[in-house]
Amino acid sequence: MGKLFEERMRQTIDEIGFAYFTYDESEFWMYEKIYKAIEKYANDHEYFNTALSLKAVRGLYNGTYSSEVVKKDGKSYQMPYIQHCLSVCKILIDIRLPLSDDERDIVLASALCHGLIANIFFTERGKEMVDIYHLDPRVYEVMQLVTRKKYLSEGAREKFFEDLQKNKLALLVRMADRSNYVEQLYNIPIWRAREYIHETRTYYFPMCFYAKEYYPELIAAFSIFLEKMRNLLEVTEIMVGRFENREIELSKEILALKEENARIRGIIKRKKAQASIGNS
Repeated sequence: MGKLFEERMRQTIDEIGFAYFTYDESEFWMYEKIYKAIEKYANDHEYFNTALSLKAVRGLYNGTYSSEVVKKDGKSYQMPYIQHCLSVCKILIDIRLPLSDDERDIVLASALCHGLIANIFFTERGKEMVDIYHLDPRVYEVMQLVTRKKYLSEGAREKFFEDLQKNKLALLVRMADRSNYVEQLYNIPIWRAREYIHETRTYYFPMCFYAKEYYPELIAAFSIFLEKMRNLLEVTEIMVGRFENREIELSKEILALKEENARIRGIIKRKKAQASIGNS
């Protein structure tokens, strides 16, 4: 990290104010390894937006947790939500995207910030990341594009994905986000897993095909996303199918046992009634 970059970071953080970057240091161990790996990468390449976003999201997500549980020394801890954002960013680093340094800085910063609008209350719907945190406006643009609202119609959902795929950086972030989520399908309810599988096949696979046609320089990256999601979904469908079949079998067995139990209770009641009549 050069002195000019280091000085720029320091001055920017001073200008924003340290209060915006505070976080629970006692929880840092849960995501320390991946955080420091991204921090080193951003500093080594002097990616200003990525380095600043890293510190910003750590503070913004402080006190926000995912459903994942981490165990240490016999105790269970809820994983801070920032872990997901870090994982999405790390996926894009590991793919080694054939982008310019400027574009790579924007896409990595956007990956770190991608869930903020949906998970953190902003009075200006996330524009604070530019106005307060001094990030490039393109990061805010990607944040808006990847944030899906609650739609009332299928047409609105289709429009969301159509707009998304027209921005290659937003599309990369959304694909990395989905590829990370499909790794966690084993840890969510069956009905929710079914929704993810359907949505991924219906919208994300076609977006990969679109990207291969319109962003030929990124064919390798989107091929990786497609293959990863396809393989994980196939495994999940097999496991879900087995679970559902077993659930059906158990339901039939339970129903049969209830029916037999009712029949036996009926016999007992009749015998008691007959005995009562005989004794009278």
